[in-house]
Amino acid sequence: MLISAIGYGAFSVFRAVQRVDLAPVDAAADVTGDLSGLGGAALPGAGGAAATGGARATALARPSVDALDRLYRPQALDVPVLTARDAPIATLDPSDIGTLAAPLDDSELAYEPELDETLPNAAAAAPAGDTAVQVVGAEAPEVVLFAVRPSWVRVQAADGTVIFEKILDVGEKFTLPKTEEPPLLRAGNSGSVYFTVNGRNYGPAGTGPSVVKNIPLSPDALTAKYAEADVSKDSDLARFLAVAQAEAGN
Repeated sequence: MLISAIGYGAFSVFRAVQRVDLAPVDAAADVTGDLSGLGGAALPGAGGAAATGGARATALARPSVDALDRLYRPQALDVPVLTARDAPIATLDPSDIGTLAAPLDDSELAYEPELDETLPNAAAAAPAGDTAVQVVGAEAPEVVLFAVRPSWVRVQAADGTVIFEKILDVGEKFTLPKTEEPPLLRAGNSGSVYFTVNGRNYGPAGTGPSVVKNIPLSPDALTAKYAEADVSKDSDLARFLAVAQAEAGN
């Protein structure tokens, strides 16, 4: 019983320590502080020393207007100060130049350019009657690829760029662009691919369904490598040329 009484008493004390009593009140809590050290403080312009207490007055620095202005207005929002860049721009008169300038009269609108007689006259220097355009070199003949049966072709520039690649259908043509370096041809079913150089037909590019590659497509290289196309050896070629001639006649 003694042990039980001691335990109950200890529990009662611990419970009393941990307990928090809350009671509703009508008034809100006030925040107070010890301001006794500032009792004799004096502000600048407020009359000097403190009115109460014998302690020495403590001066409180009042922030300036510029300090408060800088606090709420960052420096990045300041208006920039514009100054003249140089004398020629600064001396321009708005009444003479720009939208504010006065309108010009008829005498000022009339303008006659002055000719420099020391320069040679190009019209006088040219020979009489020689007005035709002079061509430095002859234009390269046109090169055209065409197929009499479906054939895959790829045309690459000298730097490896693919200019044209597809399966040419029967009778389909492709005119090669004129470049400084001749493009190269790679073709499948090469026995059905022919060339037209300066109005004449050459080829075929290969034999039957074989694949040819790295064929330079310059006019000189094609005429030197291939003979003129023989229509008697390829009936599809003869049919294609007959249709082309009929369309040209119409």
